[in-house]
This record gives sequence, C-alpha cells and structure tokens, in this order.
Amino acid sequence: MPQKKKGKAKGPSQKPDTAKLQEEARMQHVEESAAIVLQKADAPQKELLNGWIEEAVEIRKQEAMRGLEREIEGYEAFLGALEQQRLTEVSLCAKEKKDALLEQLKLADKIHRMAALCRKYERPEDPPPEASDFSELTEEQMKGWSKENKKLHAALKEAMETAGDDAEILQHFLKKIAAVTLEA
Repeated sequence: MPQKKKGKAKGPSQKPDTAKLQEEARMQHVEESAAIVLQKADAPQKELLNGWIEEAVEIRKQEAMRGLEREIEGYEAFLGALEQQRLTEVSLCAKEKKDALLEQLKLADKIHRMAALCRKYERPEDPPPEASDFSELTEEQMKGWSKENKKLHAALKEAMETAGDDAEILQHFLKKIAAVTLEA
C-alpha cells in the first residue's frame, strides 16, 4: 500500500474545466442557430429539426449525467480517503495509548519486584537503643571518641546545664560547636 502524505485530504477539483466551458458555449451556439433555422423552416423540416433537437438534448442530458456520476465517484473516493485517514489516526492514537499503558505496566512490575526483593532481604529492625542520659556518659564510654567529639560533647553538656529550661538550648550548642570548630 503506497504511503500517503499527512495533512488535510483534498476533494475533487472545484476549478471550472475549460473544455467543459467551451462545450457549453458551442452547445449554446448550436441551440441559437437551431432556433433561427426553426423560424425559417416549413412544417416537415420543423418536425425533423425538432427530432434532432430532442436527440441532442437527450445526448446532452446523458453526458451531464455521466459527468455527475464521475463527480459523485470522485466525492466517494474522497470520502473513502477521509475515512481511511480517520481510521489511521484513530489506530495511531490507540497504539500510542497502548504503548503508554504497557510502559506503566512495566514500571509497576519493576516496582513490585523491587518491593518483593526489599521484603525478602529486609533485616528485622533493631530495637531502639535504650535512652540514656547523654550528659552522664563515662570516660569508658567515650574511650574511642576523637578530641573534637569529646569537646563537642562537653560543649553540649555545658550548653544544656547553662540553658536550663531555656528554649534556646540548640542555639547555645551551635555557638559552642562554632567555637570548637574554630579551635580545630
């Protein structure tokens, strides 16, 4: 099937056919000439001429009908092309929707498989550490700490003691952290 250009389909040409116009002008001239001859003719000639005129009119009607039939066929072909284009566009739209749904399905499947793997290899949660008073740590508990961490612990402990019930404990601690950081 040959590929068609995309865009609006065009119907049969609406331009006047010059050959058709010339034929109509010729027929008009023939009719005028026949009318003049009929005026000058006697009865038997008029009868003969009227028969020819009726024949010519019948031929002209048949030609007009054939022209109309060709025009109708052109419009039917045009409508067929429009219908085919519409079906193609609907088909493409449906294909795009199907592809999008398949992508969503693949993504959902990946998420489901990842969740299953996470559940499979999930470690049981460690119980939360017992809350101990941070300010009451012993030297043994701070044995592996660096000097900076020990200084920060001391600064936090001091900030908590000096702040009391003040809501700005964190602010005092941050000032101490800044001081310790500058020393380091």
